[in-house]
Amino acid sequence: MRIADSSGSGQLRWVVLLLSVVVVLPTVCLLWFMMQAMRNERLAVRQKLIDVYSGQWDSFTQRLNETVWKPYASQIEQFASKGNGPELVSSIAGAVQSGWTFGEGVIVYDSAGKAVYPIAAEPAEEPVEMPEGFDAAQNLEWVERNATEALKFYTEIAAQTKDDYTWRRAALGQVRCYRILGDSTRVESICRTIAYDPQRPPVGSAAVHLMAQTRLLLTEIAQNPTTAVVEFLQSALDYNPRSPVWLPMDSSTRIFLLSRAIDLAGPSGPLDPGKAAEFRQRAVALLKAEEMADAAVRQYPSADRLSAWTSGTFHRLAEPGQVYAFMYRGTATTLVILGAVGSLGESFEAEKSVLNSRDIQLRILDSANRPVTSSAPEGSPLMTASLGSFFPDWTAELYLADGDFFDKAAQRQVSLYLWGGILVIIVMLLAGALAIQSVGRQIRLNRLKNDFVATVTHELKTPLSSMRMLVDTLLEGRTRDAQQVREYLELIARENQRLSRMIDNFLTFSRMERNKQAFTIQSCPPAQIVRSAVEVVENRFEQAGVKFTQDIESDIAAVSADPDAMVMVLVNLLDNAFKYTSSDKQISIRTYRESSRIYFEVKDNGRGMTRKVMRRIFDRFYQADPHLNRTAEGCGLGLSIVQFIVKAHGGRILVESTPGEGSTFTVSLPAVAAKSDSGLNGS
Repeated sequence: MRIADSSGSGQLRWVVLLLSVVVVLPTVCLLWFMMQAMRNERLAVRQKLIDVYSGQWDSFTQRLNETVWKPYASQIEQFASKGNGPELVSSIAGAVQSGWTFGEGVIVYDSAGKAVYPIAAEPAEEPVEMPEGFDAAQNLEWVERNATEALKFYTEIAAQTKDDYTWRRAALGQVRCYRILGDSTRVESICRTIAYDPQRPPVGSAAVHLMAQTRLLLTEIAQNPTTAVVEFLQSALDYNPRSPVWLPMDSSTRIFLLSRAIDLAGPSGPLDPGKAAEFRQRAVALLKAEEMADAAVRQYPSADRLSAWTSGTFHRLAEPGQVYAFMYRGTATTLVILGAVGSLGESFEAEKSVLNSRDIQLRILDSANRPVTSSAPEGSPLMTASLGSFFPDWTAELYLADGDFFDKAAQRQVSLYLWGGILVIIVMLLAGALAIQSVGRQIRLNRLKNDFVATVTHELKTPLSSMRMLVDTLLEGRTRDAQQVREYLELIARENQRLSRMIDNFLTFSRMERNKQAFTIQSCPPAQIVRSAVEVVENRFEQAGVKFTQDIESDIAAVSADPDAMVMVLVNLLDNAFKYTSSDKQISIRTYRESSRIYFEVKDNGRGMTRKVMRRIFDRFYQADPHLNRTAEGCGLGLSIVQFIVKAHGGRILVESTPGEGSTFTVSLPAVAAKSDSGLNGS
């Protein structure tokens, strides 16, 4: 770990903070002014567009009201003046089928607020007491299967009764019996009398049901099915009470007949395809209108539920949810014209051309903020406006078709600001980054110098102090005998060797830094390099009681290297192994060959290293123990010098270590190929 310098780190932090403030504060201010300028430009462009389209919107609403909704309201008023009978419904149905501005179904309320159309479905009125013989006729028909006798009873009842419903029930009994007896002519004749005889109009809703069912039956049994189907379709689609085939049907019966009419006018029906398509189209439209009106009148059974609505205005029904209504309240009649949301939206889209529809999208929201038009533009609206008296509390939103129009328009105005500001910001940021980098480099250099001076001072002072103390002792003659004098001199010699190695490392490092280190490369035996390195440390190892072993492979190939430099490599590795092992020092050096490389392996049983330490041990001045009072001497240059020399020789150095178990350093160099090897390779 590198020696820490809290003062240097603190100095760097304050410098970085100061430079950050100097750079960031003006940058933020410049960005703020730029954003304000762009915002003002956008607002100015937006306001200009609003002014332009406000005038167009006034023209749009005026045209919409004058040419569409006022004539529409006048037409509704004319319908209401006709009363609330079937003629009114017939008139409205005709207007709807001819392509009305708005409207598919209708609800009609009388002056008392009662819904008179669509007609509410009522249960069939069963007479309290059927004529004498009716039960007997049914027993003969259904139980005894005697159609002949049953026919007599039905014929007698039909001839004698004056009740319209009873007559139709008896006549239908005759039809069933004649069908069993196989008299198709009589069957069709009686059915046609029941279904279409103008002299016998239906009395009561139960009779209307029987009459409608008989018309449908005729389409199945008539000898000319085409004629019967056409008659049925005309009666199902007819709303004119003056028509000979008109029936005052309730809503449920009308919906049933229209459904059957759609089936009969289908591709598999008896009609000509062109005529069938026309009937089918009308039936589909009327069925939709009837179903819409039937669902709406269930929600609003009386006009009292509409008291909060203003006459001549549009509203959305709560149920069904996609239906809108135009309500007109007259003196004797209240009309509610019903239409789907799509048809109302189409009426707005049809008149939107005055707004220059290429640039504008229109969105209509009703009083509950539910969309009426199908388009759902993105972003915020350009402007909002009201729709006039026909649509109270409704809102119109105008969007630009080109959603980024403001950005494009404003970009033309602020491009100079933007690019100029960006350039200034980049220059300021680059200048600040360069300044921080330069100051940081200088602070790191100062800290490195301080670390180096402190380390060198400590490493030089320790042996010098020891030698001075020993020399003073010898000069003063404070020794017991010659043996002690010799011991002191040996200590002085060891400290001197230590200083020499340290100075050699400093000189080597200095040459490395200046790229002045020169190597004399020659072919030399690995054993000679190992022996030279061992001679340097052997005496020291013996005196310290190191268990030192050597293993040099015999007949090993030579290496191309500077012998002195490689000796320094091994001495530094052995010295490191000595310094970082415990009292029971076990150090070994091994030399061997694998493939085309020669390996020098130095192994110890020292304290070992963690992965974090192993990643940094080759850094200059790195000390695993950063404290000046550490037990192992050195200034952190040995391993960096080793790595430099090994790489300069084209070699590699690897380290394996386990904390508490020791370390192994392995240096590998390319072997010099012998002539015999070259010959083998060439062959």
